[in-house]
Amino acid sequence: QDKSTGVFLGDRYTIRVFPSIFTMGIINSQPPVTITLPSEDRFLVVGNPTIPKVTHNNREISLGRLPHAEAEAVQIAHILEAPPVLKEQATKQTIMYRLQLANIVH
Repeated sequence: QDKSTGVFLGDRYTIRVFPSIFTMGIINSQPPVTITLPSEDRFLVVGNPTIPKVTHNNREISLGRLPHAEAEAVQIAHILEAPPVLKEQATKQTIMYRLQLANIVH
């Protein structure tokens, strides 16, 4: 990470690792691959959903929240430029519907 700008080397350059010079020659002779991501409405990023209590062996269990799950979802959503579905927004009904539409799910 560049201390003056905060930019990582991988953000500025494509980094490749090759097991051998021969493999590098083969890979470098291929045309570059371009990846087109779907529009933002085709992403589903879920973080820290509110999960209802469940009953198991006659005991009521609360699964609680995962530490840092919401922050991770917000960061991934920022990278993908898509709105995250967080906490109370992340209902089973909403997620099941959005799963049908999504190309990429996190």
